[in-house]
Amino acid sequence: MSKNRTRERIAPARSKSPQRRSPVSAAPRARPLPVSEQSILVTGAFGPVGILVARELLRRGYRVVAADAKASDSVLRGGNLRVLEGNLHDPVFVSSLVDGVHGVIHTMPAAATGALEDSSALLDLQTLRVLFERSKEAGVGHFVHISTGLVYKRSTRPVNERAPLEAANDHEKARIDAENLLLSKPRMLPPHVTIIRPSVIYGPRCASFMASIATLPPLVRSLGPYYPKMKGGPLTNMVHAEDVARAAVFLLNNPRAYGEIFNIADNDPRPLTDFINIAMETYGLRPLGPGIPYPATTLIRSILPSLLKDEILSPLNRMNTVLWNRLVKKHHLQKVLSPRMDKDVFEFGLRPLVLDTSKLHSTGFHLKYPRFAKGWRNTVEWYEEHRWIPRVSPRSRTLKS
Repeated sequence: MSKNRTRERIAPARSKSPQRRSPVSAAPRARPLPVSEQSILVTGAFGPVGILVARELLRRGYRVVAADAKASDSVLRGGNLRVLEGNLHDPVFVSSLVDGVHGVIHTMPAAATGALEDSSALLDLQTLRVLFERSKEAGVGHFVHISTGLVYKRSTRPVNERAPLEAANDHEKARIDAENLLLSKPRMLPPHVTIIRPSVIYGPRCASFMASIATLPPLVRSLGPYYPKMKGGPLTNMVHAEDVARAAVFLLNNPRAYGEIFNIADNDPRPLTDFINIAMETYGLRPLGPGIPYPATTLIRSILPSLLKDEILSPLNRMNTVLWNRLVKKHHLQKVLSPRMDKDVFEFGLRPLVLDTSKLHSTGFHLKYPRFAKGWRNTVEWYEEHRWIPRVSPRSRTLKS
């Protein structure tokens, strides 16, 4: 276990579904402190969602306690900022985080990755249990937890917060267990709990899952200006990391959010292949042909066990890595993204998932990136600026908002 250190800058399988309530109802609460006097803990504060949560809190005038395993002065700064650096799987360190805070926004584990390694699931659940118990002891008023919409049982219809849950792996089961833990306490007692279930998250600083799509256009572009267009696939909607962060802060201290679960996703559900096509065209590539049909789900399921075998998937990933490493060296890129394909990506492509977000919108929240094309352009521009992918000439971009 690594030694923790504190850096401060202070200035002025099918699982039982947790309880779900809809429509949103109000719960009584004591008169809150002014925003400028409230100190909010953000876990995973230097991850792709956490950093945006911290920035939004600072922008609104809150005092922020930013906790993460690694901190960077260059990406998060502000007058009312306190940085605590340490191992978020260390119960002693986690127990110390809530002292003097009025609210918690828990973004760890990094929600942007979609499905994480199953080996970390139990540690993540332990972190949440310790953090929540200490929050109760410390008198924290509101606990906002960012979960994942991937816990829903897949359906051909949009799913709302009352839909049944079904875990496909240990990580998703741990997420459901975490929600059950948070919602097991009496609703009227603090800390008041709010759970946010995002669809698959993409955006600046996201380095896995959806981010692997960002490596495909540069690889294809190294061969020419065209790409093989595809069509079809399971219907789904994504969500930009900034909108997840904005929703977490928007719901903080909102009594209508106490004891509630909220889906968040964009308003742009599409067949899965559309996201790849948009990524290609955002990068200036032009479609070749009318479109290759997406394979039938039954066909994919029948060949998936063979496809995921190491003797097939490993050589394919090694080839992709070699090609990507050449681009990294040629364009002097930061070696952050990876073109690897894994089981989680293939499994995601088998099942439709469209989140119904009407409950969140009923609170008055509005998305900054309601359409994937606009959000993806923002993401690509950030990747280019920070040299995660090669920069393409703005004149080459063909996709319009």
